[in-house]
Amino acid sequence: MPCTSGPWSGSCSSCVSLYGGSSCNVMMSPKIDATRDDLMSTGFAPSEVTWPLTVNITHVSGSDFNPSVVCPPSKNAGDWQPPEMKLFSLNGLTLAVTLAGMRCCGCLGGMYFCASKKNQEYQNPYWQGGAGGAGGAEGTQLTSQPGGFMSTAAPNGKSWSELELKTAGSDYCGRTEPEIGPNGSLTGRWAECLAWAVVFEHQDTSWERDPRYQTGSGGPAGSVIEAAIAKAPASKVRDIGKAADALEDECRLAVREKRPLPVINERDAAIPDSRGSLYTSANYPNSNLVQNFCRNPFQDTDRYKAKTIWCFTQDPDYNWQECNPIGQIRPICDGGYDISSEELRIVLEIVAYILWVLAFIYCIGVCCLTQRIRLAIAVNKVASVFVVHTPAILVLPAVQALLAGLWTLVWGLSAAFLLSQVPDTYVPKNAFVTYAEAFGTADVPGKCTGTWPTGGVWKDEENCEMVNGTIPACWRCSQPRYGFDWRFAVSFFVYLWNNALNIALGQIIIAGAVVVWFFTKNTNKGNKNAIRRSLHTVFRYHLGSVAFGAFIIAVIQFIRYMLKYYEQQAKAQKNRVLVLILKVLQCLIWCFEKCVKFLNKNAYIQIALMGTNFCTSAKKAFFLILRNALRFGTVAILGGMIHVVGIMSITAATAVLGYFVLSGLHPAMAPAVPILIYIMTGYVVARLFTSIFELAVDTTLQCFLCCEEMKIAELGPDGFVPDQLAPWLDKSQPPEKASEKKMMEETE
Repeated sequence: MPCTSGPWSGSCSSCVSLYGGSSCNVMMSPKIDATRDDLMSTGFAPSEVTWPLTVNITHVSGSDFNPSVVCPPSKNAGDWQPPEMKLFSLNGLTLAVTLAGMRCCGCLGGMYFCASKKNQEYQNPYWQGGAGGAGGAEGTQLTSQPGGFMSTAAPNGKSWSELELKTAGSDYCGRTEPEIGPNGSLTGRWAECLAWAVVFEHQDTSWERDPRYQTGSGGPAGSVIEAAIAKAPASKVRDIGKAADALEDECRLAVREKRPLPVINERDAAIPDSRGSLYTSANYPNSNLVQNFCRNPFQDTDRYKAKTIWCFTQDPDYNWQECNPIGQIRPICDGGYDISSEELRIVLEIVAYILWVLAFIYCIGVCCLTQRIRLAIAVNKVASVFVVHTPAILVLPAVQALLAGLWTLVWGLSAAFLLSQVPDTYVPKNAFVTYAEAFGTADVPGKCTGTWPTGGVWKDEENCEMVNGTIPACWRCSQPRYGFDWRFAVSFFVYLWNNALNIALGQIIIAGAVVVWFFTKNTNKGNKNAIRRSLHTVFRYHLGSVAFGAFIIAVIQFIRYMLKYYEQQAKAQKNRVLVLILKVLQCLIWCFEKCVKFLNKNAYIQIALMGTNFCTSAKKAFFLILRNALRFGTVAILGGMIHVVGIMSITAATAVLGYFVLSGLHPAMAPAVPILIYIMTGYVVARLFTSIFELAVDTTLQCFLCCEEMKIAELGPDGFVPDQLAPWLDKSQPPEKASEKKMMEETE
């Protein structure tokens, strides 16, 4: 017969054991369909039922069924009358359930095991009641049955049924009356027994299949409650039952919430610690066990088995808690892991260790490079002041982009004409017998597709050619839409050279403007037209150096694109090994191109700073970087962070402002496409602006190094060194400059 308690459902014996009899509801349903159209209700007895009906009562509770009500007194029972019968009407028949005809024998709690009319004794799985007397109060000796909960360990390590107190022959609870604590729940030895019964039920769920528990006794905890009520005086039966139910509910709630159970987890003799005789200061003199309340996980004979070491606490709500051993980083997750895969957890652990190591190295680097980081911050501040004093420099990237767009448009028109000039002999003219011969296979190139750009294959069924006079050849090659020759190669190289020249001119113009601004007196900064002087110097004296540097970049880029061309040819020839080799070479050439671009940028700064030719400037820039590698690296890292933050901020601000403007002007318009355009526009603007700032930072750093190495720094209002860099250049002044400054300060 199934029972329910909230969302839980299962056997009635399990329900009573887990949640108490008052919380269990019985679900009854007929085994056959009882619904009929000619009846108003389904409450009737089917004809298939064989009479008489047998009703098995597994649990009876309530004040009407206390022993003092339903059981006759042991003495002077002559005037005692049984309670009235409880009648249930069943389709005209009467099913009588009475307790008056049952002889009470060891009435235990809210469930009474009494002898039948044939005087056959019921055997409780834990306690055997003697005849006579309610609950064995008049000399009935309660003895334990073998096995079950009563064979488990009590506080001194022996089983509950074997324990003896000072009075020989008495068990742990048998000669004591149940007690009610201040909180209204059961206390004392009976409370210990009940709490450990709850633990027993949850530690070993196999008791539900044990035949000794199939009597409906409510399980180990229910039998303890029955025995406790049997030991209680008649005047306290109801109160003891309520107190026992309250303690049972507290224990089960503590088990579900994984909290220490009441009564049994207090720091007193209630916890039998079989480890105490083993883990002592005498046995372990070097382990500091003096006043040590920690306990090791468990031994096989222990009643409480923790998963790790555990300690008593001073918290009244938590008598004990499990502890993490010293040095243990990862405690056991009782509730499981968020990542179920152990292999993935190991990988994440390794990654975490790597990140910790990198973070440690980062912290060490920050501590060791404090002065250089401050210098990098000062350099970035000076670059910001330059942009503020020279706002017209922000127009230069836009002009460069416009020129690059016009040049690309003109070149694209000419390149389209050259690409369309596909020779008539580019693909074979003859026909082929099979499609595989013409198009090729996965491993063999075809006659029509063996050269990149590859042509197409088509079947000419009207003009088939005969091979050997018998086999028709109908598959022919079609021309590709474009082709490459030496004319396009020359045109493409010119395009690359002009693009590199456009970028180089922008770099050297900005660098020249920063140099002019940097070496201007502090009182005149922002008043002199640095851009105009830079343009004049570049186009008058350094155009050849700029063109030569751009030529080097164009050659490297052309070689990389040639490797890409040969890679496509190798793919057409189905040569995977050569394709892989060419990819690796392209990667190496790309890295080399990045290095040359970095060196060229610093060479242009040296040209603007010193006025030397390209080769000399590149050499000086290279050795300058070597001498000040940490400074350049620190500035590059800090500048890169500012670069990323600037791009993200400008892009996000553009998109947000654009959204609000669009919503205000056209509230009904879908914002997806316009916002995408705003994001793209903001990104382009951010890249242009941050490129100016980045180049200004690099030029400012080289100006600082020039002042430091050549000892030409002039500080103060009449000097040219910005105030942000003065602390790093004060000691680098020549002696005469320092003495003049000292004399001026003394005069003032």
